[in-house]
Amino acid sequence: KPHAHHQSGDGGDARRLTHTIATGPNAPGAGAFLTRAHVRRPIMRNQDFPCLFVNLSVIRDNTRTLIALCRQHGVEPVGVNKLSCEAANVARAMIDAGISTIADSRIQNLKKIADLPVDKLLLRLPQISLAHDIVAYADISLNSEEHTLQALSAAAIAQNKTHRVILMHDLGDLREGCVDPLETRRLA
Repeated sequence: KPHAHHQSGDGGDARRLTHTIATGPNAPGAGAFLTRAHVRRPIMRNQDFPCLFVNLSVIRDNTRTLIALCRQHGVEPVGVNKLSCEAANVARAMIDAGISTIADSRIQNLKKIADLPVDKLLLRLPQISLAHDIVAYADISLNSEEHTLQALSAAAIAQNKTHRVILMHDLGDLREGCVDPLETRRLA
């Protein structure tokens, strides 16, 4: 069962919610939630609440497990760091475990990890107005519009960089990507 508990702060109304999930090989049962005995509650003063405490060793273990499973099937996984708003320590834990690409849907979050030695992937269709920043902070982006590809190409030329793209083709849910297979082929 999920384990969440509140703990009163020092004489104030502040509360801390600790909610930790473990699914790695060293976790107490696959997919189990950690119990109070497994949760280490740091004492923090002047902390904004609510806050999320992340067990980086669990992130590393889960990442290693995921990479091993994916590679058995010829898949290279990408570490998605959206929940932590690109907290560098979470990204570093995934990198330490072997991830070679970190992804986020916000360019301002990718800016926070610009110095980390991995590829960065923008996980949404880019805005043309942000083409310069996208090329500067994302090595790869998802695309489906010719005018966006042209803007990214111009930004890449201006910055003397190579920017890789993943061409998106919509498979029927009409969320993102080219709808017409001929258009997808033409853009490729």
